[in-house]
Amino acid sequence: MRILIVAATAAEIDPLVGALRFCADGDARVTRCKRGTRDVDVLTTGVGMVATAAWCSRLLAVEDDYDIALNLGLCGSFDAAIAPGTVVHVVTEPGRWGVALMFLDANSALSGLSGLLGK
Repeated sequence: MRILIVAATAAEIDPLVGALRFCADGDARVTRCKRGTRDVDVLTTGVGMVATAAWCSRLLAVEDDYDIALNLGLCGSFDAAIAPGTVVHVVTEPGRWGVALMFLDANSALSGLSGLLGK
């Protein structure tokens, strides 16, 4: 399984990346890692929807064989009604994978993604 993890800043996902085995830097914004038998690429896009769209588009134009892509971190949500650590299942934005998860802190991401990422 090949997984793409997208975040605006490294600080949002440092604990998650720390749980992965570093393999190589793909380029200035992509870090290639492993977790068990799974390939995990981490893309850091910079803050904002435009930056995220631009860097995701650039990467997916040349590498379209991901099984799942996850946007982790604040994901643009500064809604005080959503408590940190909340997992949000987005149902109003259809996409290739049909689901988006939002973790407001990386420790919750590690817990929530443990089944997907494996041991």
